[in-house]
Amino acid sequence: MTWAGPNSTGPDCSYLNGSDPPHEGLGNYQIVEGGGLRQYFGHLSGFLITNGTINQSQQISYMGSTGCSTGSHLHWMIYQSGNLIDPAWWAGPGPPP
Repeated sequence: MTWAGPNSTGPDCSYLNGSDPPHEGLGNYQIVEGGGLRQYFGHLSGFLITNGTINQSQQISYMGSTGCSTGSHLHWMIYQSGNLIDPAWWAGPGPPP
């Protein structure tokens, strides 16, 4: 775990219906690094892990609607070598978008 906390540099989104505090950017978010990847998980309602090692399949947080959000969901971004990668490659099979 690289970071867990509020996104205090994002825009103020307190005017959005459905947004829970903190009302900035990704709200509560986590950064996880490993295997050559840097992953961001945003709009979280709470954290189960805030530092240390994470095991595969371990739950690390709760989905929410903090920050610039109008409903509960997970904002997931993956960077590899500084390039944004589509998380669907890691999420497994599912319906086409």
